[in-house]
Amino acid sequence: MKKINKVTLKCPTCKTKFKVWKYELGRGRKFCSKKCVRLSEKDKENKSIAKLGNKNPLWKGDEAGLQAIHIWIRKRFPKPALCQECKKTPPIDLANISQKYKRILSDWEWLCRRCHMTKDGRIKILKQRNIEKRLPNKKCCECKKTFKLAKRRSTCCSLSCASKKGNKIRWNK
Repeated sequence: MKKINKVTLKCPTCKTKFKVWKYELGRGRKFCSKKCVRLSEKDKENKSIAKLGNKNPLWKGDEAGLQAIHIWIRKRFPKPALCQECKKTPPIDLANISQKYKRILSDWEWLCRRCHMTKDGRIKILKQRNIEKRLPNKKCCECKKTFKLAKRRSTCCSLSCASKKGNKIRWNK
């Protein structure tokens, strides 16, 4: 008597019974035909589409972090060729208009770095910090005029005042 090396399986797509050689089981054969394989792939796509957005159990909505909201907006709001404010340079930043970070596309705009910093008020703060970092004005030790310091150690406004005071002037060689 000959052994029959076939096994009966049930197709997960169309639920029909079909016979398969035993060696095909090891290769992962589950479906009765290629048509059923394609139908199962479409079913997988439909299931994944059914869980997009707020239908997904992991969806956070407005509770999502800033980075997640930026990614969500970038996917749906195309980047223009030029900044939406100055229309001169290509945009780099995705800026929120209302500062509330909602998922509303009209509440976002693509801006170049300069326009973004100007709108947020950060450019004024940077300019103010740069002014504060500069060396302060100082009074001359000889003529009492105010002058801008070139170096922190200087006490006189010019070489003539320094020579009147009697300071030795060192020249760099």
